[in-house]
Amino acid sequence: SVFIAGEIQPWVRNVTHIPLPQRDTKYANARANILAAARDERVSDDFILMNDDFYVLSPQEAVTPMHQGDMDALMATFPHRRAYWDLMVSTRELLHSLGVARPKFYELHVPTVYNKRKLLEMVDRFEGREYMMRTVYHNLYKSGGRKREDVKKHRVGQEITETDYLSSSNAMIKRQHFKSYLARRFPEPCEYEIVI
Repeated sequence: SVFIAGEIQPWVRNVTHIPLPQRDTKYANARANILAAARDERVSDDFILMNDDFYVLSPQEAVTPMHQGDMDALMATFPHRRAYWDLMVSTRELLHSLGVARPKFYELHVPTVYNKRKLLEMVDRFEGREYMMRTVYHNLYKSGGRKREDVKKHRVGQEITETDYLSSSNAMIKRQHFKSYLARRFPEPCEYEIVI
């Protein structure tokens, strides 16, 4: 079964909608949507999380944890210094306080699996703290996984490579060349889409 938490588009069909107003920052909204799914009894104990800007480019037998490697090494060369950076810093501080000396960074734009009980226990435990949910979850519960590069395309000119997954920024999805790529790559609607 497919569940969508938050808002839903009119072209979506054959899913279960968990309605939730989107009135906060994108990070707060995303967190609220994930927790709404985790608290819904209809959602399975282990569930695959997908964001609305993820594309699955090839059949997958399973969803396994993936990370970008050592968080400290990544932050040493990370170009962004805004809200996302502040979240990275607070996440690293939290993990260091838990005894995770060399945390891995799991904020890739690919599907991941959460266990509802573990996720809700983590959220209750760190109530009031600001942190990146995926990275704390997978480090806290020692998920392991494999290292890979992120698949998100942020700007025009970035090459679109055919791998297992792809993700797009808000700016990228508005570009005609990217829309044309998606139309070629996915010419037929799936069972969850209505052609409008």
